[in-house]
Amino acid sequence: MTIILELLFRLLLGIFYLIAEIIFQEFILGTIRFIFRKINQLFKAIF
Repeated sequence: MTIILELLFRLLLGIFYLIAEIIFQEFILGTIRFIFRKINQLFKAIF
């Protein structure tokens, strides 16, 4: 019984880590794109 619970817990933990990693990567990429877009706008405004 405890083995089944442990496996279930590990499965849930694995799914949670996967989702968190995907969200984190999307957030980081979105932020980097946003910053680059702002820098490009600044350069276009200056030059």
